[in-house]
Amino acid sequence: LGGQRQDVPPADMAELNAGDWSAWAQGSSTQNTYVEDDTNNMIVGSGSVKFVTDGGFDTYVRYPRTFTALWDLSCARVLRISFYAENPNFSFQGGSPWIRLKDVDNNYFEYQYYQNGNPVDLLNEAYWTWRSYEIPLDAAPDEQNGWRRTTVNTPALSRIQFLEIH
Repeated sequence: LGGQRQDVPPADMAELNAGDWSAWAQGSSTQNTYVEDDTNNMIVGSGSVKFVTDGGFDTYVRYPRTFTALWDLSCARVLRISFYAENPNFSFQGGSPWIRLKDVDNNYFEYQYYQNGNPVDLLNEAYWTWRSYEIPLDAAPDEQNGWRRTTVNTPALSRIQFLEIH
């Protein structure tokens, strides 16, 4: 980490800033896993962040890459997020996506969508179309139908350093 400090996340984390995102995929090389600005496919603004990978298992994009974030999200209520998916392997798995807000000590809150007590692959609903969601940051840890929040170690919303989308 390094560079300029960011105390507040931008209102739009996907506005022609792919260079501020990092990408990783299990079982893939760096030349086959990357992010780029997409000026042809977006909901609002001038672009979106496109994640490209040939990784078949756990993958993620993380923001920020080029500077140090120290966000106080303790007053925030929801994370608004949109997905558009293309997948040549026909389906997503593992309850995709799951989203992590990591603090400076690498503790995190993880958010995943559940239906009837089981994780749902929401990315399968985003094939060739945009789907938008509001994730309550205080979601219940035992939510049966909706976004569930799992806590790993002792994260603090007042010290968030990364957003990861797996």
